[in-house]
Amino acid sequence: MKPKAVNQVDSWFSKFEAAPSGCKLQEYTANGVLQGGDIIIGGVFPLHDATDVFNLSFTSKPDDRMCNDRFNIRTYRWMQGMIFTINEINKNRTFLPNITLGYAIYDTCYNIPTAIEDTFALISGQQKFTPNYQCQLNSSLAAVIGASTSTISIMASILGIYHFPQISYFSSIPVLSNKEEFPSFFCTMPSDMFQSKVFVLLVKHFGWKWVGILADDIDYAIQAAQMFRKDVESLGVCIAFSETIPIVKSGEKYLQVVDIIRMSTARVIVAFSCDTNIVPLLEEVVRQNITNRTWLASEGWSTSGPLFIIKKEHTNYWTGTMGLTLPLCDIEGLQEFLFQMNPINAVHDTFITELWEEVFDCLWSPVVQEDNKLHSNMSQFALKEICTGLEDMRTANHSYTDDSNFRVSCNMNNAVHAVAYALHDLQACENGKGPFENGTCANIRDFEPWQLVHYIKKVRFIDQSGNERYFDKNGDVSAIYDIINWQVTDDGIIKFVKVGRYDAKAPPGHELTIREKDLIWNNGELEVPQSVCSENCKPGTRKRVQQGQPICCFDCIPCADGEISNGTECFQCPEDYWSNKRKDWCVLKEVEFLSFYEPLGSVLTLFSILGGIISAATILIFIKFMNTPIV
Repeated sequence: MKPKAVNQVDSWFSKFEAAPSGCKLQEYTANGVLQGGDIIIGGVFPLHDATDVFNLSFTSKPDDRMCNDRFNIRTYRWMQGMIFTINEINKNRTFLPNITLGYAIYDTCYNIPTAIEDTFALISGQQKFTPNYQCQLNSSLAAVIGASTSTISIMASILGIYHFPQISYFSSIPVLSNKEEFPSFFCTMPSDMFQSKVFVLLVKHFGWKWVGILADDIDYAIQAAQMFRKDVESLGVCIAFSETIPIVKSGEKYLQVVDIIRMSTARVIVAFSCDTNIVPLLEEVVRQNITNRTWLASEGWSTSGPLFIIKKEHTNYWTGTMGLTLPLCDIEGLQEFLFQMNPINAVHDTFITELWEEVFDCLWSPVVQEDNKLHSNMSQFALKEICTGLEDMRTANHSYTDDSNFRVSCNMNNAVHAVAYALHDLQACENGKGPFENGTCANIRDFEPWQLVHYIKKVRFIDQSGNERYFDKNGDVSAIYDIINWQVTDDGIIKFVKVGRYDAKAPPGHELTIREKDLIWNNGELEVPQSVCSENCKPGTRKRVQQGQPICCFDCIPCADGEISNGTECFQCPEDYWSNKRKDWCVLKEVEFLSFYEPLGSVLTLFSILGGIISAATILIFIKFMNTPIV
């Protein structure tokens, strides 16, 4: 007889098997820029910001693409850099003979769900896809370039399952170097470990002892801030505050953080952030009129962050900012490529109209123009003109085509070339001398993604700047940073002035070089600003740490008599010595003699003489009457 519980289970399964059969596989659609080819290189870029999920009511089906309408021109330029590099490689018919490279590029919108959708779209080979399904018998996807933020690089876990190589041009979180967890991940962006190290060296170089830390509320920034704090505290530097910057806009949190900055005596603030997240915070700093702060900017916002919100009357808030940037390189032809683009000859680019509206301050569709008129309520609002597509990008004078900003684009260029050189080495393989089983080679038109990973690990090439590029055992590149200083030009515009360099390959102790004579600090000052919790104690006093405060916050207490100090602790003078008036030096005790001409000397002399006379008289009396009987 079966137990009752077993009978219940059998009954449940019977009902399940009797239910209507069939599986429902949800399909998704990813919008992207596609160009066919024999081999496809995938790309992922955050071209828009993420939708605010707190506004979702779930009274209707949410949009699968969690993207808002805010277009990011900077990341769009990175995308165009990838397209330009692939086109240039295709023009060289001897580099990959009889092979044409194509691309499939998607928008991650700065959020993980959308990035995961993009990943499956690349793997499946179609814009309309079903997760975990490959819709082409022979997938032509070779590698994926991206993503741009370290949190979104969670897609590396998915690509790692299928052994697809992924080369990021901007992700820098150190955990991505773990090859056990991310076996096919590579990066042309230096690890955050080096950014933290450079900031520690800067704090040490300028003698700052009291600093604040800001970090985006994501793994990339939090880990970088933790490494910085650990290393800088070992140098005796104290942390005034350590706060997170929300990645989902929160006015309450911005007010809280800025209030802490305003009340703190720390004059140096290290900020690990990216432009999208830190701009609302910096706007609040301006509103609260907080000046006389020296900002140390991480690479994520040092050349892009608040530039579009800085007005000429606000430049004093940011003058003197120091930042880390990637070295500039000369990508020949890229600027001209950007100049020649327009919506008429780039019909496959679904994002270019947004670029056009942003750069030329026009509206692409007459329908949108009419909608704008309706919402203006006949106010004095000036209606935008209609975009024609014939506007000249050369006359726009926009940061989009400014070749002084081609820094991340250099990383992008190196990432695409790493894939191309790996494909070149794969194609050049000779049977019998190959790296795979029995000396075999991979077929350039039908290879497995893990075979390309083998070649990327060993790839070496010379980049646009003439530097040799290769990946170490962790898939990382050697760190090189330019140190820049924000300075104001005569016409009131912020410019970036290179004032130093960090090279991880330099001899120990010489990694960081700074040209202090080129530095300009807050309000145009030339003197290095000080940032201390308490001023150093003067000689003759000692430090007493304030209760509940870090060791850098102290009061200065005078030493006791007979003690001296160098401003830190009090020390007892030797036995024959005494402290001077300032109590900063021990001096030999003076031997004092009593003079007969001093009042005290005269009195004592008189008493001594009287005492002698009385003693002598007493003795004489005893001698004269010594035979007289005592009555």
